[in-house]
Amino acid sequence: MKRATMRDIDEMGFNIQVWDYMNWALGDTNLGFDRRLHWMGEPVNVTTFKNADKPVSEMLDEARTIAADNDMRVWVVVQHVTGMDVTGSLVLIPPETWTRLSQLDVNHEMQVIQIEQLYDGLRTTDLGWFALLMNHLQLFGPDESKEV
Repeated sequence: MKRATMRDIDEMGFNIQVWDYMNWALGDTNLGFDRRLHWMGEPVNVTTFKNADKPVSEMLDEARTIAADNDMRVWVVVQHVTGMDVTGSLVLIPPETWTRLSQLDVNHEMQVIQIEQLYDGLRTTDLGWFALLMNHLQLFGPDESKEV
């Protein structure tokens, strides 16, 4: 059995921060390790990276493999940005995911989100904007009107 290093613990802590934020933003406490994020009925795989010493191509390859292992066509990478809180983390959206999201976007929600195209079709946004898209442009946080 491999002993966890401080680097592993740091990565796990970032992953928890991302899912805690997404749980709060989407008002769903069940997202994360055992329940997948969905958008327009399509499961979305989110792979997180705290330490930015891997080249982007390696992070994308690793995330693509994880998504394929779980039969998911829509996947993104969330990368920590030094000096930013979790909402400022970088979300990398590969071309095949962008294409699939565009096909599902019947309400044109993607046109509202601030997204930049980098190179080879790779797009990026921050986690705050990504959460807004995943929440169908609705206000963040749990819906108190449903609570009794």
